[in-house]
Amino acid sequence: MKSDGAKISSRTRLLQAAAALMTERGSIEISLSEIAQKSQLNGAGEILFRQQKRAFA
Repeated sequence: MKSDGAKISSRTRLLQAAAALMTERGSIEISLSEIAQKSQLNGAGEILFRQQKRAFA
């Protein structure tokens, strides 16, 4: 999850991490903590992802 000097938003990093995990596993069964870890964001990134997920539920 490296950028080539361009600043990438937390949302984009989380989406890229989720896509990478799903592709690696061939499954949509991934946890929010795995996404946060893969994206290399701190806990705030995971909280943001959870809030957005609830907004669309």
